[in-house]
Amino acid sequence: RTVQYTYDAAGTKLKKVATQGTQVAQSDYVGNIQYEGVTSSALAFMLTPEGRVVKNGSTWNYEYFLKDHLGNNRVVFAYTNDTDEYKATMEIGSQSTEEAQFKNLPATRLQIAAYNHTSKSYLNPTPDRVSETNGYTNKPIGPAKLLQVRTGDQVTTEVYARYTAGTGGSTTVISNLVAGLTGAYGIGTGEAAYSAFSNNLPGIAGGLVANTNVPKAYLIYILFSNNFSSYQFGYQMVSTYAQAGAEKLTISVTVPAGFDNGYLYSYVANESNVASASSVYFDDMLIRHIKAAMALQVTQVTDYYPFGMAINSLAYQKNTTFKNDYLYNSKEFQDDFSLNWLDYGARMYMPETGRWGVIDPMSEMARRWTPYRYAFNNPMRFIDPDGMFEYSDGYSTRDTKYETGSVEHSGSFQGTEGDLQRGSGSSTTVVATVEKKDGSSANVVVGPGAPKAKADKQGDLPKIEPGSSSTGNPYAKPAPWLNVLSAILNSFGSAATISAQHARGRYTGPSDWAKQKVAGESLGRKLGYLGVAMSIADIQMNGRTTSNTLDLTFGIIGFGGVEGAAISGTYFITNLGVSAYTGKDIGQHIDDNFIFVPSILPVMPLIPVYINGGK
Repeated sequence: RTVQYTYDAAGTKLKKVATQGTQVAQSDYVGNIQYEGVTSSALAFMLTPEGRVVKNGSTWNYEYFLKDHLGNNRVVFAYTNDTDEYKATMEIGSQSTEEAQFKNLPATRLQIAAYNHTSKSYLNPTPDRVSETNGYTNKPIGPAKLLQVRTGDQVTTEVYARYTAGTGGSTTVISNLVAGLTGAYGIGTGEAAYSAFSNNLPGIAGGLVANTNVPKAYLIYILFSNNFSSYQFGYQMVSTYAQAGAEKLTISVTVPAGFDNGYLYSYVANESNVASASSVYFDDMLIRHIKAAMALQVTQVTDYYPFGMAINSLAYQKNTTFKNDYLYNSKEFQDDFSLNWLDYGARMYMPETGRWGVIDPMSEMARRWTPYRYAFNNPMRFIDPDGMFEYSDGYSTRDTKYETGSVEHSGSFQGTEGDLQRGSGSSTTVVATVEKKDGSSANVVVGPGAPKAKADKQGDLPKIEPGSSSTGNPYAKPAPWLNVLSAILNSFGSAATISAQHARGRYTGPSDWAKQKVAGESLGRKLGYLGVAMSIADIQMNGRTTSNTLDLTFGIIGFGGVEGAAISGTYFITNLGVSAYTGKDIGQHIDDNFIFVPSILPVMPLIPVYINGGK
């Protein structure tokens, strides 16, 4: 068994082929268009911002996804043919529901685990019930179901049959067949349906010939017109395969013209009427009624454990042309050969373990964490848009025209100029121009009324806040400290064009940003040591003054990481310029024109703590 993926040079998935000796499945990807098939593929569906549009023969069915704040697909709605399904497992755990949908279950239910076909479930943890039929013991009819149908409706019925000894039975119609069938359906002698069965059932049953040495048992439907004036039927006989193991019987019918508002009777029977004839045991009878009329309905419901594994016992899946596999974080579920992976683009994720199959391509950005982690072990807040690195906008949803959750399925965030300016509303707001790595420029709003860009406390990677500027990548934006420095330089009338080296493309590494951050922190420490040493020496020689108080304060601020370095450096550079131009430093100008400030020295060391996010 193999699953082979094909990608282009940019890392975009083009094809997936599953092979088990021979090719068994193929998927082709062209952007949001997907093709499905076995040895070759055909157009299957196209993803849209609201969900997807699915090809159904010569028509298209529109499906709509309901997502939570993490982008997980929870509910799928579709405008499609209304489909009803009814299943009789004969088990005790679901008997109340089944007996409301099927006739004749209590009279034929038997506990015999050896012939059971039902799988274990939370409703039936130890399934062991079947339906026993035997014409000789006056139980010729098993589970039965009546449907009212319209022209164009499609009804498919299936059931599993078993028997132990083959002795056959007479082809003569047993005398109690009509009574057994009408009694199973609860049809009274004065009803039109009773007359229809009395007149037609013996002829139908007489034409059913059992296989040699096999009980005369079968799955059958009889379709009557609305006034019971005409009928048609279809059936499948039990064969010798049912002696060796469970044999699946299937019949289908499309309601023809002339039978609109007709009545479809589906049931199983065993007419064997000799003493030595064995019973036939039926289990897991399923009836699927696809109506010709279209309606908006729920086709899929999926709930998840925190790290993304689906809770199968709570899931619901209606029979559709192509099942939706874009589930947790809106990523495609890889269920070939029970892989149960989620494809994030850069790598595959295993939700059963909450870990990736390979290391994080950007592991240097979070050296405290294992490179196989997912969502910093906090999947209620963080996601990974493309398998490269975590991202979060908190526990809320973002209100933009591009998405209803944290990210769309491609993992990109689209910011617009309108988003950039939204909510500033302050005359003191500064627009700083930054140059991106690709050579283009962007305006970033900073100041009291502007949206703020923050650093992710878990991974030390900047994240997008509503209103921030970004295109194609939630990490591609100017550093917050560059914005602050640009604003300060603007206030002095200086040029504010600064290179944002970490505004990188989607799959390039984080080395520029990492180097820039390390260099900034190193510069901050050096400035801090220098400023503190000079200030202490001056205080010891001349006592506390406004000048050495400011020098000491901004020296301490220099220990506050990249942001502290920017503020401290700006102060010392400005102080040197003022001293050179006027012959007095900033502290002396304050003494001449304002107040003496050494009295606030005790609270100054708290400033870098605040700047560094409280660390």
